[in-house]
Amino acid sequence: MEKHLHIVFAQPPDGISDEEFNRWYDAHVPEILSVPSFRSCRRYALDPVVTDDTAPRGFRYLAVYEVEGDPAAAVAELERVGLGSKDSYADLKEVDAGSLELPAWWGDVRFASWNCVSLGDRVDSL
Repeated sequence: MEKHLHIVFAQPPDGISDEEFNRWYDAHVPEILSVPSFRSCRRYALDPVVTDDTAPRGFRYLAVYEVEGDPAAAVAELERVGLGSKDSYADLKEVDAGSLELPAWWGDVRFASWNCVSLGDRVDSL
């Protein structure tokens, strides 16, 4: 089955330490990986190299999820179970906090995500 990516950029709110944000996010990853089609995740801290001063405020973190099958269907399943958006996640946690409670700073965190559909085989260096 073909693999694609689902990428999520994140920006913790001002005043929240990197340690606190990363502790929460690392605990959140298994929630996402419990959804069928989501196979793996690797998180990154972003270190800007080329910047555009006219661009909107950037993000500090990136999570790269490997998705097996149709990425649109995988994200639809995320939404169905309450993990597809910031609002649906907050709604889910109001009903069932589960093992990971919604952090107090949740209303101020920023996320943006994209499905990345493979355009061909991976090219490796020689």
